Amino acid sequence: AARELFGTTARALADGGMVEAARLVEPDVSRWSVLPVFAALERGHLDFAKWALDGYSWTADDKHMMYAAGGGSIELLDWLALEGCPVHGDAPQFAASHGHIHVLKWLMARGLPVDDHCLALAVSGGHLDVVVWLVERGCALSGTLTSNSLMYRAALHQGPAMVQLLAHLGCPYDEEDLLSNACANVCGDSLFRWLIDQGYHCDVQRCLETVERKPRFDAALITDPHGLPLPHHYLTSAVVSKDIDRLRRAIRDGQTANIADVRLLVERNQVAMLAELLQHGRISGDISSVVQIVQDDSPIQQLFSVHGYNKANHGNGSKERPNISHRKSNAQTPTIL
Repeated sequence: AARELFGTTARALADGGMVEAARLVEPDVSRWSVLPVFAALERGHLDFAKWALDGYSWTADDKHMMYAAGGGSIELLDWLALEGCPVHGDAPQFAASHGHIHVLKWLMARGLPVDDHCLALAVSGGHLDVVVWLVERGCALSGTLTSNSLMYRAALHQGPAMVQLLAHLGCPYDEEDLLSNACANVCGDSLFRWLIDQGYHCDVQRCLETVERKPRFDAALITDPHGLPLPHHYLTSAVVSKDIDRLRRAIRDGQTANIADVRLLVERNQVAMLAELLQHGRISGDISSVVQIVQDDSPIQQLFSVHGYNKANHGNGSKERPNISHRKSNAQTPTIL
C-alpha cells in the first residue's frame, strides 16, 4: 500500500512539475520509479526532468525525445538534443496527438517527416489546426496507414466541427457508416443529432445494433422519427446511464426492470429512479436478494418498506410474494413528464 501511494504521489508531482515538492518527498532520485520521469517529459516540465534525469545514471534514449514531443516544450527538446538524445521515429505522432504544430516543425527541421499516422492521431485528438496543417503538407485524407478511416475516427471521438472539417477538405466517407459510427461516439449523441439535422441518412437497423452496445446513447433518437418501438434494452440503458427521463419514457412504453437493473440502482443509490419503478409496478422477478443488501434505515430501505419489501418477510427469498410488476401500490402514482 505504501509503495502504491508513493507511486501515485510521484506521478502527481511529475504531472505538475513540482520539483521542489518532489525533493522534499524523496530527495534520492534513485529511489524513484522511472515512470514519473516520462510523465514530466510528456508534460513538458524541463526543471523536473533535469532534476530527475540528473539523479539517474541515465543513457540518452530516443524514448525521452518521444515523450517530450508530446509535452510541447521546445526548450525541453533542445536540452535533450544537447544531452545527446536521438530523435525517436514516433515523435511526430506524439506531437500530432497532442496538437503541437511547433513541435512538428522542430522535428521536421531535424529530418523527421510527418505521415498519415500523424493525421489520424490529430483527428482523434480533435486538433483542427493540426489536421489542416498536415493535409497542406501532403498527408492523405484517404487510405491512411491505420486500420480505421479518418471519418470513422472523427465519428467515434469528436463532434460536428471535426466531421465538418474533414468533409470540407474532401475526406471520403460512407454516409450510413458515418451515422452508425456516430451512435458509438464517446461524447454522447450530439454528433448524431447534428448529422440528422444536416439531412444525413440513417440506416435504422445498423444504428440500433450499434446502440445496443452503447447504453449511454438515447435510442429514441433513432426510433422516434420512424415511428418504431423502443428497443427492448431501452430501460436498462436508462439505468446504466442514470437518465431518469429515459427511464420514465421506458415505463410509459411498458418496459420493466429486471433484477440486475434493480441491483445496479441500489448499488448506485439511485433512489428517485427506484421510486419510479416501484410506484409504477415496473419490476419483474424476485428482488428479495437485492432487498437483503440494502443498508438498514437508508432511504432505499425505507422506499422498499413503503412498497411492502423488507428483510423481515423476504429474508431468504423463499417466501411467496406478489410480483411487483402485477402489484398496485397504494401510493399515488406521479405524472410522468
